[in-house]
Amino acid sequence: MTSGWGINHGRARRRSFAALTAVVGLVVAGVIALAAPAAAATTLYASPTGTGSTCSSAAPCSLPTAVAAAPAGATIQLTAGTYPAVTVKGGHGTAAAPVTITPASGAAATLTTVTDQANYLTWKGVLVTAAFYLTGTGDTVSGAHIDGGGLFVRGTDATVTGSLFENGSSIDGIQVGNAYGVTIAGNTVRNYNQSTNNGMHADCIQIFDSANVVVERNNLSNCYNSGLILSVGAGHGIYGVTIEDNFISGCITVTTLCGGGSAVDLREASTVGLVLRNNTLGAGAARLGTQAGTVADRNVIAYLSDCSVPLTNSVVASWNTKLCGATLPLLQTGGNKAGSVRFANAAANDLHLTAPADATVKAVATTVPRAPTDVDGDATSATIAGADTPKGTGAATAADTTAPKTAITAPKSGSTVTGTVTLIASASDNVGLTDVIFRAGGATLGPATKASDGSYRLTASTASFPKGTYSVTSVARDAAGNVTTSAAATLTLK
Repeated sequence: MTSGWGINHGRARRRSFAALTAVVGLVVAGVIALAAPAAAATTLYASPTGTGSTCSSAAPCSLPTAVAAAPAGATIQLTAGTYPAVTVKGGHGTAAAPVTITPASGAAATLTTVTDQANYLTWKGVLVTAAFYLTGTGDTVSGAHIDGGGLFVRGTDATVTGSLFENGSSIDGIQVGNAYGVTIAGNTVRNYNQSTNNGMHADCIQIFDSANVVVERNNLSNCYNSGLILSVGAGHGIYGVTIEDNFISGCITVTTLCGGGSAVDLREASTVGLVLRNNTLGAGAARLGTQAGTVADRNVIAYLSDCSVPLTNSVVASWNTKLCGATLPLLQTGGNKAGSVRFANAAANDLHLTAPADATVKAVATTVPRAPTDVDGDATSATIAGADTPKGTGAATAADTTAPKTAITAPKSGSTVTGTVTLIASASDNVGLTDVIFRAGGATLGPATKASDGSYRLTASTASFPKGTYSVTSVARDAAGNVTTSAAATLTLK
């Protein structure tokens, strides 16, 4: 069983076995590398013209050499200068002791194109001016400045936090594709225009073919196509995305290079388990979808382009009257209301409230709770929509820290399968599940459907895939973002 089993979602969602083999190969290579860590000092030094393997302050090595040699918990300091395009591999970082890459004190170090194929690297305070690729496991980008380039997240368990992305052209600020378990938190992404017709569209954040992604407490604005978009990609699906506590706008000032832009475009039909809560959506259209299971709660929306979306406890300033009419029925139900909201400085995408009453709603109960804290980390209020709850007006809520439970129930581990196979899992949560997916070999097979008996099922064809033994898991996620991966079931494809 591989990520490419032919799952019928109404379109082809087939991934190549070769791609999965490559992923497994990288993992195996990483395990082999970890078995024999190099003896090295706690701090290593790299330079743009570094040679040799000493990696000392007196004799710095190249960045790829430093990464390959760095033991768990080491720091690699970048000396001054502009680095050529680099690909880093190997290394011995762990989840508990990652390897940190950071500029040396006072050094003006500039990275151009970076391809990170290593695991558990933390890129701290780096300046990158071109494309930055994360393809490993457990990598972190923290306090970075991506100026004129973009970040492409292709790995597992990546974290992007506290960083500034700006001034890109015909490129995304952050693009998450074929990734799993990604957190994008506390970043500013701004000023990505479209200056060339390269078949791409410049977005602040774009997500496709990925699962278990959290986008929270970011400030996104002035990106040509969209502040945040969910896209079809290769058609493998998007599963389990939480978008909360963000200030998001399209093109605040319309120019030739930033011609409008949606605040958000979340209409991708393959999306399962989308939670959009406590966001303030400023300039540009909010294009929401009607996918099953979508939750859109306690948002402030400057302009809503759709008439029938699953919106609750939200404030909408304006909408598409040509399509929806002068009166929008959904604003008469679900705790929603129409009304203008005043902000501190909308032109700068500072969407903090200046009159909290503007965003006050008569909240109705929902299956998914509100976000516990706002864009600034202050407690939210049940009756204030949007990403900003003025300090002192919110009330702390007990955080849901209880993870779901899930287990593969059929086929039993050790079974031999052929043809069309139905995967079955049990799953439960103390508050409520948002989605359950199945994974094999580190890649997502697809979303499960809840059956009448309470189990979660996915039927897939194995006809076009090689014989062999595969490890399959179920992954359950709740509204608080708690995720549980089941024990693996080993299945042999005959």
